[in-house]
Amino acid sequence: MAIKKHMLFHEHKVYAQRLLRELKVGRLLNHENALYIRSAYLTETDPTQFKGLYVVTDIMDGDLKRVIDS
Repeated sequence: MAIKKHMLFHEHKVYAQRLLRELKVGRLLNHENALYIRSAYLTETDPTQFKGLYVVTDIMDGDLKRVIDS
């Protein structure tokens, strides 16, 4: 599993929109070449006071550098 930390997205509308789009698309994708979102966790227990979000995904076997170099 891989964990991606999103912080301060609530301070800028554009960042929040990008994160929401990433979560929506990632939740719907079911392909071997796309990351599947397993779960998401708030950094705070009180949802009205959260400052960040952790997104848990599968780990990829490769990286972009290897794809670009080939």
